[in-house]
Amino acid sequence: MKQLVVGIGNPILGDDSVGLRVAEKLKDKFDVKKATPTTLIEAISGYDSVVIVDAVCGFGEVGEVFEVEIAENSEISLSHSAGIIEMLSLAKAIYPDRMPKDIRIIAIEIGEIRIGEELSEDVEKAVDEAVRIIEKLFSDKA
Repeated sequence: MKQLVVGIGNPILGDDSVGLRVAEKLKDKFDVKKATPTTLIEAISGYDSVVIVDAVCGFGEVGEVFEVEIAENSEISLSHSAGIIEMLSLAKAIYPDRMPKDIRIIAIEIGEIRIGEELSEDVEKAVDEAVRIIEKLFSDKA
C-alpha cells in the first residue's frame, strides 16, 4: 500500500506552517510531500492512502487536533480557503483511477497567524499529537 503524508502551510507564517512541521517529523517513516492547495491534486495522485495536514481556524481551542474525513465534513474550511476539500471531491470524480481511495485530513487549530518561523507554544505541542495520530492511522491500514 502506497501511503503519503502531505504537509500544507506557509513556512514563514508561524502557526500556519504546522502542517509542514508534522510532515517533516514523519519523513523517515512515510513518503512525505509538501504542497500548496494548488499543487495538492498532483501531489497525491497514485497513492492508496493519504493524510493531509493543515491548519484550521475557528473550530476549537488553539492546539486542538482534529481528524477530518472529507465525505462527512465538507463544511470545514482549512486556513487555505482555496477549497481543498472541494478540490479533492472534484478530483475524485474527474480522476477516479488516480486519486487515493482513502484521504484523511488532520487539522490543527491555530491562533493568530504572524510573520515568523516559530510556532506558538500550544501549536508546537500539537505537532507530536498529530504525528501519533498519523502513525496510528497508517499502522491500522498496514
